[in-house]
Amino acid sequence: MSLIDKAALSVVAAAARDDARPALAGVLVGNGKAVCADGFRLLAVDLPGPPYPGRPPVLVPAKALESAVKGLGLKGDECASVTADGAGGAVVAAVRGGIGQTTVPLTDATFPDWEAVVPKGEPLARFSVSGRMLADLCK
Repeated sequence: MSLIDKAALSVVAAAARDDARPALAGVLVGNGKAVCADGFRLLAVDLPGPPYPGRPPVLVPAKALESAVKGLGLKGDECASVTADGAGGAVVAAVRGGIGQTTVPLTDATFPDWEAVVPKGEPLARFSVSGRMLADLCK
């Protein structure tokens, strides 16, 4: 199980729009992160709550996950849980206040090893950018 909130759902901006590349049109959810990549950009955000080690991450189509979370109508700091149901799908359920759940298909593909392309160690440079400018760049 992983928790995802509306802020973490921002990763879908980096998902590929081309369904011919299903791994890149999905969101990798698990190990305390939500990750999307489209072959040119990669966006990984920390998920709320603790990481759940020992549970494999799930790859959910970005559009389906976004619809499921929006359909639950989360408010404020409410979260949704995302967990594999064992039958080839992921259950997205409201947590903390909201009631409801939906099942979305899992993507039958392998997400690239995104951690291999992220540099390790001390950063070479630090910079800051406005949230609005970053959102415009991701579109």
